[in-house]
Amino acid sequence: MKRLAPVLGAAAVALAALLGWRFHQAPVEQAPPSSAAAPAATKGAASGASAAAPPRPMQAVSPLPARASAAALPGTVEVCGYGRVAREDLDRREGQPPPAWARALDARYEAERQALLRRLDGGTPRQRVAAAVLREDVSAAATQAASSDDAVAYLIALRACRRNLAYLAGYAAQQAWLRTPAASGVAMPPEMRPPSPVPDSCAALSVERLQALAPGDATPVLMRLSDHLARGEAAGVAQDLYQLSQGGYRPLKTRVLSATVGEVVGADPSPSEAMMLMVAAGQDAVSIGDSGLSGLMAPCSVGAVQDANRRQLCEAVVRQLPSTTAEVMEARILHRLEEGLGLPHSPQAVSRDEANRLLQLMAEQGMAWAAELSCANFSRSGRQVLALARDGELAYLHSLGASAPR
Repeated sequence: MKRLAPVLGAAAVALAALLGWRFHQAPVEQAPPSSAAAPAATKGAASGASAAAPPRPMQAVSPLPARASAAALPGTVEVCGYGRVAREDLDRREGQPPPAWARALDARYEAERQALLRRLDGGTPRQRVAAAVLREDVSAAATQAASSDDAVAYLIALRACRRNLAYLAGYAAQQAWLRTPAASGVAMPPEMRPPSPVPDSCAALSVERLQALAPGDATPVLMRLSDHLARGEAAGVAQDLYQLSQGGYRPLKTRVLSATVGEVVGADPSPSEAMMLMVAAGQDAVSIGDSGLSGLMAPCSVGAVQDANRRQLCEAVVRQLPSTTAEVMEARILHRLEEGLGLPHSPQAVSRDEANRLLQLMAEQGMAWAAELSCANFSRSGRQVLALARDGELAYLHSLGASAPR
């Protein structure tokens, strides 16, 4: 994306968060056209690059004369905190130093970001853990969470540790592949940056402890399923499926970091607060593949359920899923699982076309600020993140008057 977004230095990391859960679509099917910006966001967030890092230097934009800044002149857009600039001047101009107004906006964003982090630091255990994660201090987050009985604080820190571990494995795999003859002459995305070691304090956190803190949450069971699948442990996979088949689970906690940041921002977020919410939502999105329903696709695939015992177990699991489904792509996975097992579709399940339509609507809502960088649009995007963290995508879309999932 070559549009300049003032005070959006960290937005490249979080962009996909407002477009629905792009990060865990790959095992299901291709994303709709609106997800074109997602790969850049995925790479930045999954790399462990600080989603709360200071903004990148702004590209040069020629502001209109002060006398014109208050008027909605043709061909101009509002830049929140500054005034109106020519729309064509928002195009990226490489090699030019940022103008004074851009430096001022960067400084304002950084000051407000630090103030929000201080509010988190002075709050509840989960808020303090969230502040550490947003500073990319995973070691401090894990240390704080290890002694906490707050399941949300524990989950935020455990996810941060597992993201670091997953990136370490992904980096090693990419480096190994780049050394093979097959990599020669193949167009590749930018090379991943070298990872930092997983903090020693992460060893004190475990999925078992999370399950003890949150016995009614399916998230730790799905995390363990992900681990058993990665290690090829069939007995563990069967045990995880059996636990899920027993039901009684609440909707998955997918947006815990953005929900926690939302506890310390206003109901009508400022642009800087909206940016922090988007950054947190981006980190939430990176974790969904590690603890979402996509982990069920392999053990309950059409091939796997040829075994009668596995079919019975998967049918029992899938019948329990509607009560845990709050996101569009989870609803799509539910639809595919029901289809593969020959089960009637539940009201929460959505087809591929319907999922793409709903995600397109999410994209249009979430990307309003990219077309007009106004304070109102940033605030609207912040309110969207708050609503998604509170209720999930399906409920949010229903509030917009979108047709019921089918």
